[in-house]
Amino acid sequence: MKPIRTSDLDRAAIYRLLTGLVVPRPIGWISTRSTDGTPNLAPFSFFTVVGTERPLVGFSVNMTKDRGPKDTLVNVHATGEFVVNFVDAGTLVAMDASSAEFAPEVNEFEAVGLTAASENLFVAAPRVAESPAQLECRHERTVDFGEYSFIVGEVLAFHLRDGLCNEAMRVDFQSYQWVGRLTGAMYVHSTPGFIVIAPTISDIGERKSG
Repeated sequence: MKPIRTSDLDRAAIYRLLTGLVVPRPIGWISTRSTDGTPNLAPFSFFTVVGTERPLVGFSVNMTKDRGPKDTLVNVHATGEFVVNFVDAGTLVAMDASSAEFAPEVNEFEAVGLTAASENLFVAAPRVAESPAQLECRHERTVDFGEYSFIVGEVLAFHLRDGLCNEAMRVDFQSYQWVGRLTGAMYVHSTPGFIVIAPTISDIGERKSG
């Protein structure tokens, strides 16, 4: 196995390797609202949970090719809030369509044929009604890394489709047909999961001695 220095690769090659190796990636479908009230919607596959003691999620935003900061970043900083909408098989096509770089005055919900739900507990940013689950979030902080900004938000409320989880708040993966991002235009659908039983320390010791 030959090591490859990142300094010997161009940006495109590094992107292809990282997005091909770090898979599948969950998609944070982020909805915001501008200061003049225009809804905005865009997907980000650099998305993750940050913590649960304080429920925090985060996503990474890069610059647009021509206009500088993306509308999502501008709106989050201006309003201090956003919504994470999760993507399933039924919303995949609309999610992909919403990734186009629409002008700031365009309402992406209308452009891609989605329903904007505004009956929220805490934030004014609309939710994707067709999404299986949504998180109302308050902007916690942004960490800048050159052309990328990592936005962290505190989850204030969950919105869950009926039947998505049980009384113990465990998600039913038969109901939640999630979609993950691979690389390029490739995605992956949910499949039946499997359980790994973690070994005890004594089990590990027996394996080594055997």
